[in-house]
Amino acid sequence: MAQDVLERGDSVLARHSAGQTYTQAAQALGVTPDQAKKAARLARAFGPEQRHQIGRDVLCHLTAAHLEAAARHPNVDTRVNLTLGAHADGTSSRKLQATVALLLGTGPSGTKSCRSEYNLRTFSGDFDSVAEAAEALVHRGDSGLGIYIAGQRGRGLLRLCSVMKTLIPMIDELGANPEQYRT
Repeated sequence: MAQDVLERGDSVLARHSAGQTYTQAAQALGVTPDQAKKAARLARAFGPEQRHQIGRDVLCHLTAAHLEAAARHPNVDTRVNLTLGAHADGTSSRKLQATVALLLGTGPSGTKSCRSEYNLRTFSGDFDSVAEAAEALVHRGDSGLGIYIAGQRGRGLLRLCSVMKTLIPMIDELGANPEQYRT
């Protein structure tokens, strides 16, 4: 669980500050060096204040993958809100990753969404991730949407909505039924 990973991260960081390498700390804790580095990274991303805001009960119910997804966001308060929202809504770590990707304006590979002009393969993948993230925002309701619009990439969402107002009638004219793809 997420709480266990954070505690392991604290142990790794304490051992590292005492002069041990990450490899030595990992061996002492019975984990791989990669697991130790990941735990330390998450412990730094979710310091004591953020953990207190989130609460031990929530952290005991989320996975390390949830924390990894939320930790990608640079804003500490947004990380806390994403984590709390994921717990409250029962959001999977995969959907949380998609939400964070939408917030940051990146696709699943970390590249800027829809920036590789005329590359339809990348475009298609980005549309799927944007759709998944948008569905997660719809699921979260007004509070999730409010957090997003107030965030770093809120302008991008509003721009997307504006473009969609034009695109929807064009799709309707083609006779396509987008509702059949709704999850």
